[in-house]
Amino acid sequence: MNQRTKPRCGSAGCRPPSRSRLVRLSIAAIASLVLSFDASVILNGAQAYVTSGLPAHTHRAFLRRLTDDICNADPGTLTAQEVKNAPMLMAAWADAPDKLNLTGENGMERVLAVEGLLKRMIDERRVGNTEAIARTQDYNAVMKSWAMSGERKAAALRVEQILMSMQNMYQSGDEDVQPN
Repeated sequence: MNQRTKPRCGSAGCRPPSRSRLVRLSIAAIASLVLSFDASVILNGAQAYVTSGLPAHTHRAFLRRLTDDICNADPGTLTAQEVKNAPMLMAAWADAPDKLNLTGENGMERVLAVEGLLKRMIDERRVGNTEAIARTQDYNAVMKSWAMSGERKAAALRVEQILMSMQNMYQSGDEDVQPN
């Protein structure tokens, strides 16, 4: 057999696909399945998905889609699952891996996503959804996203505003936003 001819399966030279190739194929299959399902149904696995080995553009697209689904809904229309998913999304944006390139010029994408989700939770609460509660960890996610934004002075000022707002809310009796 010359060197250009590949052995056929069943012959002595046939090898199964390499493990790394199988992993790449499996990840691609999972990614296509994940992106084809309704976003609100699969968010429970989002943290595992977001930190997996998928390409950065897939991570960002996934986070963006879930965020847009929540932020673009009319006030008072979020389901209990979407209200439950919003804090997880805020944490996913705030803790996004470096490979997503959400610093520098792209740092504001992270900030706008997390602040948008927090505002959406507050708006949802104002229209009577008792399940929508902005908690300390949600405000912490916003402050962390600002701190990682690369905006320096603007970030410092905004983080200070958020912290002071949390302190005022807590002193007014809102125990869900106790600064830590």
